[in-house]
Amino acid sequence: MVPRDDELGVASTSLTPGLRAMADRVGATVPFVKGADLLAELAGVELNSKAVERTSEADGQALS
Repeated sequence: MVPRDDELGVASTSLTPGLRAMADRVGATVPFVKGADLLAELAGVELNSKAVERTSEADGQALS
């Protein structure tokens, strides 16, 4: 682990905090496949639908 990872909020994840927030937003709004398509179209980020699903569901559970 890189010491600065914790400071940047990227420890134990391959997504930046900003990308996690985008994946959470699309995952909560549209079906996961459409969310992955939106991320690619609007942000130029290629995440598969399973990654959108896992991220948004894990973050949703953390908020509960």
